[in-house]
Amino acid sequence: MRSQGRFGANYSVNGHRTSGERRVDFNKGYSFLFERCFEENTLEEIEKIDWSHVTVKTLDANYPPCSLPEGYSFVVKDIQYIKCYDSFEVTIEVDKQYWGDVTPYQAQIAELTAASEAKDSELSEKNALIAEKAQQIAQKDSKIAEMADAEQAAKILQDDADLARQLRHPRRGRAQGKRLQVHQLPDASRGRQAVRGRVQLLHAEQGRREDP
Repeated sequence: MRSQGRFGANYSVNGHRTSGERRVDFNKGYSFLFERCFEENTLEEIEKIDWSHVTVKTLDANYPPCSLPEGYSFVVKDIQYIKCYDSFEVTIEVDKQYWGDVTPYQAQIAELTAASEAKDSELSEKNALIAEKAQQIAQKDSKIAEMADAEQAAKILQDDADLARQLRHPRRGRAQGKRLQVHQLPDASRGRQAVRGRVQLLHAEQGRREDP
């Protein structure tokens, strides 16, 4: 039994040496050839391969990486024994995609969640302060409005009191009005009245002298 097999050991699938994979079923599946010359490739061991979590390693540096996509789980579609190659051919197809170990992402999500909650708490505190300030401003505006109303009411009461005094003493009010008019008479007007009176007296004196 040849130790390197007919096709060689280019890859290792979950510890089982294989020559590689090929695409089948219009690229919907993959086929691996496991030669029996490798001690791990017995039918019993091949059936134990966990295709839901596949680890593929490249054993020959001259070969490109395996085309089997990472992050997917697979199911076995068929296992056949090929006598001419003394090998087992395992055909698999894609089952579903998985995310692998999500522990680091869960820690990151928890950290982001805690930061978001802290921001929400800070925002709630700011909103509470804003509401308190708005309430204080509203109280001040209310006090200012009350003071303005009181001042307006006092003015109205004062006007009412002045009107009541005028109604109780109407003559005093008219006399005060006349005195105010006399006192406010311009000096030039009083001067013209005096000159006019003097001219009239001179005319009267002259008329008495001309009479026989």
